[in-house]
Amino acid sequence: MKNKKSNANTHQLIVSFLIMVVALIAMVPETLAQANSDGIDSKSAIAVDAKSGQIIYQKNATKNLPAASMSKLLTAYIVQKRVHDHQLKWNDQVTISPEVAKLSTKKGFTNVKLDAHKKYTVKSLYSSALIGSANASAMALGDKVAGNSQNFAKTMRSTAKELGIRDAQFYNACGLTNEQVAPMNLPRVQGDAENEMSARDTAIISQKIIAKDPAILKTTRQASYTFSDVSGKQKEVVKTSDEMLKGQRYYDPALNVDGLKTGTSQKAGENFAGTLDNHHGHRIITVIMGAKPNQRFVVTKELMEHVIKNYRPMKYDNDQFKLRVRNGKQKEVKVKMTKSITLWGKIAQPAQFTNKIKLDPKVSKNNEITAPVLKNQKIGTNQVGLKNQKVEFLNQSGGKAPIVTGQSVDKVNFFVRLYRDVVSFF
Repeated sequence: MKNKKSNANTHQLIVSFLIMVVALIAMVPETLAQANSDGIDSKSAIAVDAKSGQIIYQKNATKNLPAASMSKLLTAYIVQKRVHDHQLKWNDQVTISPEVAKLSTKKGFTNVKLDAHKKYTVKSLYSSALIGSANASAMALGDKVAGNSQNFAKTMRSTAKELGIRDAQFYNACGLTNEQVAPMNLPRVQGDAENEMSARDTAIISQKIIAKDPAILKTTRQASYTFSDVSGKQKEVVKTSDEMLKGQRYYDPALNVDGLKTGTSQKAGENFAGTLDNHHGHRIITVIMGAKPNQRFVVTKELMEHVIKNYRPMKYDNDQFKLRVRNGKQKEVKVKMTKSITLWGKIAQPAQFTNKIKLDPKVSKNNEITAPVLKNQKIGTNQVGLKNQKVEFLNQSGGKAPIVTGQSVDKVNFFVRLYRDVVSFF
């Protein structure tokens, strides 16, 4: 009898322990971006909302890997920025150096033929670099912006830091190895060195480049482009390297991919930064790095479909907040967000938002607003999140909205404050 009772007690303890473990696991918020992160067959991957920068999916997303021709996205961004800042024009002419001309005819590299001392517009070089992944075109753009390849590599590094990218390595405008671009290579740098960045870094650049000039998508969605010099006599049809575009092998009308950039090298394997629009009115950016041969578009499709089938954007614009007012004629004041916040959450889970209000210390004390305050006065920010789901963004401002007062509150006089202090003391 004692043995049976002992066994029963042991069994009960084991069951109780297992229930406790399951309960503890359920209490830990699951990061959206980490869910099923092993289901995508590449070295690293990421999917983000193009507008907010929210990370919907990630796998080894911060690991630096060879970027190959995805490097041209940063080159394109720098050119865009120069045009936006009126330091460059799309119809500005670029004279081709003998070194760049020689690179354009090297076998084994994607290129359009550029003739030494001939002139080409910034726009034509930009388009051929993005659509056909023309390496010499990217190098010519670097020369136009910074004077030479070595200076442009410095520009790439400084621009990356401005974007919040810290650990990436950039050696040239196109993504070839240092020795492959000789004699335009960097001195005292190993010959096999090539540009490296993470999937997250690539997503940041992709997000910025679309925000800076959405017209880039009119370029990247083209299956072909007629490249020519400024005279119009030298013409060459450049075909896209993006096989997910309309009319290409991996096109899917349900996804309607319209960009962005491929990248391939012996060390990198197959890379692809892709983007699709109009999923619930939102643009999604995906990055695949280190896919197996002939698999980058297959894996990208799997990642895009995974996001569409499992996640949805949820809008939050609740302005029903009340905060306490210190030394005010009213003890509480309504506050509201100045903009709505949209977060991606799991389709299978209800939308349960969380609020984390941070008050400006200039207008608050001990988590109370200090009177007087004006109507529509900015008093802090609200960080919106999801219950039981950890939300991550590419930038620190993601998911935040300024909060303002819904009404003015005057400060009470000295005698009222004294009376309140006495009452609260007792």
